[in-house]
Amino acid sequence: SCGPASLPGAATQVTEANADVDGDGSADLLRSYLLGDSEWHLQVALGAGGGADTAIATYNESVVDVLGGGDVDGDGADEVWARTGSGASATILGLARLHDCELAQVVFAGGDPAELPVGGTVGTTSGLDCGGHIDPDADLTTYTASNVDDDEYEVTATEYRLDDSTLVELGTQTTTATVGD
Repeated sequence: SCGPASLPGAATQVTEANADVDGDGSADLLRSYLLGDSEWHLQVALGAGGGADTAIATYNESVVDVLGGGDVDGDGADEVWARTGSGASATILGLARLHDCELAQVVFAGGDPAELPVGGTVGTTSGLDCGGHIDPDADLTTYTASNVDDDEYEVTATEYRLDDSTLVELGTQTTTATVGD
């Protein structure tokens, strides 16, 4: 059983959501909160008792908001999705994963936090999709599309496998798409 997961008395800017992060079929409480001026945390309070907490890196010293859960890798347990930053025209999403009573921020293979932009402007867009379109072993696909001619876009898709708390790149493919295809 995991240790207790209680909200610190000094926590501010608390957001909450529900997901099944331990895969037991019961809802678990997800929280994001701020300690002091800049120390953001994600926390999981398990429905069966106990939980875990971790400090989380942010993009551009932004506000962190827990969004909910989604089972990225198909193991029956939800990963924690949170808004970890924002840019001029995109929201930056981050992931965390509960494993053996430890909540860890998901990172890329090089160790940098997995910061996944979603959004766009008139000429560009970015997003993500759970699953793979090229490699059947992929758990997550990110994409960017940039306008290259009147109604043509260059679309780059990168697929990843979630290995513990690391997104491992499986491959990238770039194609051209025409509006209306």
